[in-house]
Amino acid sequence: MRTFILSLTAALLCAGSAQAAPPVAGKFFEYSPDKNAKPISYTVDGVSIRVVKQVDKVEPDMFTPIYTISAKGMKPLTVKGEPTMTHFGHSIAIGRLNRGDKIASVILQNYSGGAHCCTSVTAVVPVGGAFQSVSMGGWDGEGLDAFPKDVSGDGVADFQFLDNSFLYSFASYADSWAPPIIMNILGGKAVDVSTKPAFRKIFEAEVADARQQCVAPKQAGSFRNGACAAYGASAARLGRYPAARAEIVRHHQANTDWDYPTGCAVAETA
Repeated sequence: MRTFILSLTAALLCAGSAQAAPPVAGKFFEYSPDKNAKPISYTVDGVSIRVVKQVDKVEPDMFTPIYTISAKGMKPLTVKGEPTMTHFGHSIAIGRLNRGDKIASVILQNYSGGAHCCTSVTAVVPVGGAFQSVSMGGWDGEGLDAFPKDVSGDGVADFQFLDNSFLYSFASYADSWAPPIIMNILGGKAVDVSTKPAFRKIFEAEVADARQQCVAPKQAGSFRNGACAAYGASAARLGRYPAARAEIVRHHQANTDWDYPTGCAVAETA
């Protein structure tokens, strides 16, 4: 009996220690308003972030996270997150985004709730002696699953998302297929850099997967048009749109009453 109690106590202590482990640089960690009713602070790689839960006075099940980011020698910055339900968690990461950064950046991900939507992603980056907030947009699903890395080798971290403009555009949400989109923070703004040659491998992989679903889906009866649209988009990134278009024309499902996007500003040349 004594052995069992000692083993159980040790296990509980180990579990408690694991839960209380401090955040690690370059890794996302969760902020839960349910578990952290009082203000809470984290310090990673010399950067501190304080999170305050601001409860809505009219709807007490809603709250807004208020983040204050600070570091030695830097002017602190306060950022207001997206209002959401108190039971939704939010993820935070602190790490160095770019080669030569002397001060770490902070990435905030707030889930607003709702069907198929939305996680807002905000980067707080050091600029001179102050922090600057840069909106990376709102994205379907959980946002980033890993801290951005420099894929292209130019010293700037690459944020990889899925192009949400393809959702619902060519098929239902379940049958939609969103191609990749790569963004950098340049001049204090989020910039789409997907056309850079360094990202060709990402689009090569996407072309192979989307083409399979468009031309010869493994599951009989699969709806193809969402994948066909993504196949065409990723092929265009690689300069292969004419060949992809020919396959799409042959294999897409024409017998659908889906309302497709209208008002394209570019004349078709192929």
